[in-house]
Amino acid sequence: MGMFRRAYIRYKPLGLDSYLEAASRPSFGKRHSQILIYFLLIFIAYGIRVNLSVGIVAMTDPTASSNPEVPTYNWTDKSIMLSAFFWGYVLPQVGAGWLANTYGPKWFLIVAMAVCSLFGLLLPSMAAMFGSKGVMASRAIQGLCQGFIFPSTHNLLAQWVPPNERGRLGTFVYAAGPFGTVVSMLVTGLISSSSYGWPFVFYLYGAAGLFWCLVFVFFGYNAPSFHPTITEEEKFYIENSLGHTIQRPKRRTPWKEILTSLPVWAILLTQCGHNWGFWTLLTEIPVYMSHVMNFNIKSNSVLSALPYFVLWVLSFVFSVVADLLVNKELFSIGTCRKIFNTLGLVVPAVALVYLGNTGPEETNKAITLLVVAVGINSAVFCGFNVNHMDISPNFSGTLMGITNGTSNVFGIVAPLLVQFLVTDEKDPNQWKVIFYLTASIYVLASIIFVIFGSGGSPAVERRRYRKRCRLERLQETSMADPEKAVEIESDKPQKPEGFFGARHMQYALLFMVNLLAYSIRNILNVAVIAMVSEDPPDENIPTYPEWANKKNLMLSSFFWGYICLQIAAGQIAKNYGPKLFLTGAVLTCSVFSILIPYFGEKFGYQGIIVCRVVQGLAQGFVYPSVHNLLSAWVPLVNRAKVASFIYAASPLGTVIALPTAGYLCSTSWGWPSSFYFNGGAGILWCIIWYFVGSDSPQKHSSISEKEVSYIHHGTSVEDREKVPTPWKQIFTSMPFWAILVANSGNIWGYWTLLTEISTYMEKVLGFKIASNSALSSLPYLLYWLLSWVMGYIADHLVVTKVTSIRISRMIFNSIGMFLPALALTSLVFVGPSEKTATIILLVIAVGFNSAVLSGFNVNHIDIAPVHAGTLYGIANTAATLCAILAPLAVDAIGYFTGYEETDKPLWNIVFIVAAVIYAVSGLFFDVAASGKIQPWNNLNANRDKPMKMTVNGNGAS
Repeated sequence: MGMFRRAYIRYKPLGLDSYLEAASRPSFGKRHSQILIYFLLIFIAYGIRVNLSVGIVAMTDPTASSNPEVPTYNWTDKSIMLSAFFWGYVLPQVGAGWLANTYGPKWFLIVAMAVCSLFGLLLPSMAAMFGSKGVMASRAIQGLCQGFIFPSTHNLLAQWVPPNERGRLGTFVYAAGPFGTVVSMLVTGLISSSSYGWPFVFYLYGAAGLFWCLVFVFFGYNAPSFHPTITEEEKFYIENSLGHTIQRPKRRTPWKEILTSLPVWAILLTQCGHNWGFWTLLTEIPVYMSHVMNFNIKSNSVLSALPYFVLWVLSFVFSVVADLLVNKELFSIGTCRKIFNTLGLVVPAVALVYLGNTGPEETNKAITLLVVAVGINSAVFCGFNVNHMDISPNFSGTLMGITNGTSNVFGIVAPLLVQFLVTDEKDPNQWKVIFYLTASIYVLASIIFVIFGSGGSPAVERRRYRKRCRLERLQETSMADPEKAVEIESDKPQKPEGFFGARHMQYALLFMVNLLAYSIRNILNVAVIAMVSEDPPDENIPTYPEWANKKNLMLSSFFWGYICLQIAAGQIAKNYGPKLFLTGAVLTCSVFSILIPYFGEKFGYQGIIVCRVVQGLAQGFVYPSVHNLLSAWVPLVNRAKVASFIYAASPLGTVIALPTAGYLCSTSWGWPSSFYFNGGAGILWCIIWYFVGSDSPQKHSSISEKEVSYIHHGTSVEDREKVPTPWKQIFTSMPFWAILVANSGNIWGYWTLLTEISTYMEKVLGFKIASNSALSSLPYLLYWLLSWVMGYIADHLVVTKVTSIRISRMIFNSIGMFLPALALTSLVFVGPSEKTATIILLVIAVGFNSAVLSGFNVNHIDIAPVHAGTLYGIANTAATLCAILAPLAVDAIGYFTGYEETDKPLWNIVFIVAAVIYAVSGLFFDVAASGKIQPWNNLNANRDKPMKMTVNGNGAS
């Protein structure tokens, strides 16, 4: 505050009010030049982002250009190419926001935009050399670079824009996105239909991006304090309005407070809903105009751009009105944000509902509704989009990174879902489903923001201030009584400093091993369809149609080995440490993945079975070892959260494996490449784990004592090598039987769906292998996403003592088993022609099953942390019997009933059986489960022993 005082003293004779008034007059200051540079950044970035939406039409249409020399391609994976940008875009944003806050955003922006522009210049060459895969690679890299743009821009706006100008200037900058969309669509359409052809579009935008980098190098600055020619008046005005100077000490990012803040979650969920609708319309409007409204590419690009031109114009109107309402104190900031956010989401939702009921011949009405749906959406720029700066100006870049990174997952999912649901792009009824779904998501997002959003109003700040005062008084009172203070401190875990500790590295590695294990396990579910195909994509790829009746035998063979060693694996991991056994298991599994194509060629389907049995034997060590590591590394208060994060890697591995295998199987590389790819990834993991992994915190070479203490707070550290396994007590324990029965029932349903969804999609719903694999993975993507939500809520309920551990496990186990049972039962009443309803029910059946990760799946550690690996091995062995029987049961039902795989009645029986098993096993868990440590855990026998820890180097070992 020293600078503030000096500036105030210097200008006090002028009168502070007069001084601030003079500084805020609408002259063109340095802040406005910075805003103009940011406007150009977003304008060019959006142009680069969306030019493929129109350009892809010309890239696949030989008649689009007047120049016959312009190359065109016969690509069928257009929607995948459109979504490829977001594969990279979602990854760096949280880190980008933190980097911008910590080190300043200028050079991150310059490098990111330069690389993005360079790959725009290279895109035509990548398309010529590598086809659609080259385009996907270029777009993914461009997305990775643009992941730095919005968090960094948000950080810059928080430093340069006074609150009373935030609506106008913030909207001006972000409205460059739709304006860039308008120009990009028009320019792309005009150039693509000219003699220059579509490649010139990418050259133009690549050059524009590099030009912007040069401008920003010389004229861009991180904050007013860094600008060499800004006037003292303007600098004082900006920093006084913001209530700080840039020279304040660096602040620790309050990750916990951010991730547990309802206003942050309100922004996040609202942005997810908005991005779903925005990117669905942006990427698919050209296709809709072309195939339903029958416009050629030139008029298509003009009409596709019209809604975004209206969006850009209206954004200025809304921003002026929003700032006026706040400055005149007609509404609080929070109320104003909610009003405009509701306007920007609900009105477009209504327009989309009407659009869904508009016929192909009503072109003028359709265009008008599209203009309303997109144009009025600009009101969100004065809603959630600027709310990060309202609730936390110091960390607005980080918040934007979190929300924008997460929400742009839907930029990936939305175009892919259109591809799945709109199988006939000329059918307006299929587009109606898209419009209805988007409208529903818009309304839900609006409601969430109205209920949970905040504007950082004075009333909220006063409540926070009173809370801080109460905490300070409480601290003073406790410090007056040292013994009381010690008692309080000893009862509360002291979190170690730093965001990423040794435990987090272990979590990341365990996450990756689960992802790889499931990926290796599941690729055969899709690859087997290509292996038995009579029509391979390349004549050099070996296929074996004679194996068609052996598919389920090969699929189940993995579990012949998987069932054998798990009890022993859990016991070995407990007694000798899991690290080396886990390394050897994954290495063996990976090597035999690479050998599968060779064994199939030399020994027939029996060779495939041998490889799968060996893989099963090796993977029998994985989950007991992981569970043993979790019991050693995870603090009690984070148990459900961390376990859900790590075990949710399994369905994510499915999400990645199924479409990746489907894609590789449909290319000239063929089905063998899918096994080589996963095997190589597994070997790489083994190398990393060998050097970085550790059996426990005590054996870690560089962990701090404080982190060891935090991990083991509230639990006992046993000398596990000397604790005998109480076999009799385990097998006569009702809480353990509750876990075993729930695990078995869950595995039956899970593996019935996992191994048979691909076949059901192909035989009953009629999807081809590429779309089949992607569509089969969709439920597991939802599984992965929901597991994070479920894990966080489960831990929060326990930590805040809203429920006991037992009740929390029971609630989430019930959600994870009863909802899938209901969805599977509903599938019986849905016909094969009702594809949308079938997909939705399958997504529910698999997605909500993720709740069991916070149910029985973590309950082993609750009741016996010392023997958690052994318990998991026993329960998973029993459950693996169900994994073997579930696919074979499909063949058995067909044999006894006479139904074929193409008959819906066969699948009705399969779904009913799975639903009943889900419900019965879930009910048994609810009755018999426990959340308390059992007497046979041997805690009593060791309670008087001191914790066995020695200090070595800079940590405990």
